[in-house]
Amino acid sequence: KLASGSVALPAEPVDIAPGTSFIWPVGLRFGSVRLRYATAQPVTRISSDDGDVQVFAATDGIAPEFAFDSRSVATIAALESSMTPAPGGEPALSQHEADGVLVVRPRNGAAFVVTDRDGARLVFLTLLRKDAERLSVLPFDGRRRLILSDAFAFERDGHLVLRSNSASAFDVDVYPPLLQLPSAWQADHANIDASSHGMFQRLRVHVPQSAFDVRVTPLRAPQAVPPVMRGGTANAAVAPLPETFGKTAAWRIDVTRDALHAHGLGNAYLTIRYRGDVARLFSGTELIDDHFYNGLPWRIGVRNVAIDPDAPLMLTILPLRADAPVYLAARHDPRPDSGEQIAELDSVTWEPEYEVILAPNPSSRDVE
Repeated sequence: KLASGSVALPAEPVDIAPGTSFIWPVGLRFGSVRLRYATAQPVTRISSDDGDVQVFAATDGIAPEFAFDSRSVATIAALESSMTPAPGGEPALSQHEADGVLVVRPRNGAAFVVTDRDGARLVFLTLLRKDAERLSVLPFDGRRRLILSDAFAFERDGHLVLRSNSASAFDVDVYPPLLQLPSAWQADHANIDASSHGMFQRLRVHVPQSAFDVRVTPLRAPQAVPPVMRGGTANAAVAPLPETFGKTAAWRIDVTRDALHAHGLGNAYLTIRYRGDVARLFSGTELIDDHFYNGLPWRIGVRNVAIDPDAPLMLTILPLRADAPVYLAARHDPRPDSGEQIAELDSVTWEPEYEVILAPNPSSRDVE
């Protein structure tokens, strides 16, 4: 209920799944166009040759619906460049008007154009929730663009930097489309192909795969550790004494020099899966990283720590006692099946992070 009157939404009842969260706008204005409500969440706005583009994210399990004050709208039509074939011939857009309200239901991924009474154009684009979660809005080649990719994307010195964990081939969807393909700056190993994907331009990026084996050798078995100490005002668990780490299990990890300095990578990660209390990684005698067990893989960027390629890596794991007064999520807690204590190494893998840096084509400058 608003000062200007009551708004009921959506037009038909919907089921909202437990745990679903969203923000739906009510009474939002875009110049002279009044959006009474939408069952999609506002994300961002950019300018394009199609008009100002308002980007929304769909709510999982609920069809996106936009209700406009019909007096503020001249026409509404699907944006042709966004239209892709749908199963069963589903229309890209449906709309109906009742009691001065024009309700528009676009298919996910389909955009529509609202023209106001003065002839100004507004484009409404609704992304699937999973696409909105991999969206970046970055300046590139003279204007702000929507970048959709599973790769981590960011801008640096006018270049578009893409980092992909493990996948050597990945897509980058760009809107507004680039006038010419970018060049892979300082990455002559990358191949880029372009195609249309609805209103987006899809860049398919390929780089040569990198793969290196990691050799793991057991060095010593764990010894029995004393009970976990408590302290502080909360009488909570505190860090073990230094001498307690003499009871750790230990493994030698051999990684080749090439794996530490592989060409075409932004980084590479040693991913360690283990069960225990505290894990520590040494390069020679130097402690370079440590980790308190939480059930998740421990990922160490080999270019973020000081690894001596001429010294062995040693991993130690302090046993986790069954009676340790620490909380772990049930799905990650190894203690129910561990006996008195546990210090186990499950795997060590080397995982590449591919990096491709795209530079605007100097012969074609797009200016916003």
